[in-house]
Amino acid sequence: MTKLPRRGFLDWVLSGGVLAVLGWTLYPILRYLFPPSQAASSETNVVAAKLGELAPSSGKVFPFGDHPAILVSTPAGELRAFTAVCTHLQCTVQYRPDEGIIWCACH
Repeated sequence: MTKLPRRGFLDWVLSGGVLAVLGWTLYPILRYLFPPSQAASSETNVVAAKLGELAPSSGKVFPFGDHPAILVSTPAGELRAFTAVCTHLQCTVQYRPDEGIIWCACH
């Protein structure tokens, strides 16, 4: 059995460290450039709330497939559904009844 010289050992350790840093750096970049494929949800009908459950000027977040959606009851009593995913930072939005708007906490 041959002994590994001290310099050879240090070269091996430093090379491993450089490879680890490259891996830590390149992995997120590659995941961003090539995201994993996700199966599209086949759900087209979801019960978000029972009729009369939402008071006027209120909202409710509910699951719709793989993403959240929001059901808003307007002051006139109309029901409107939207995606609850912010287009800017992908945060889940909320309905602010005091201002009558759909609001994102990330902004």
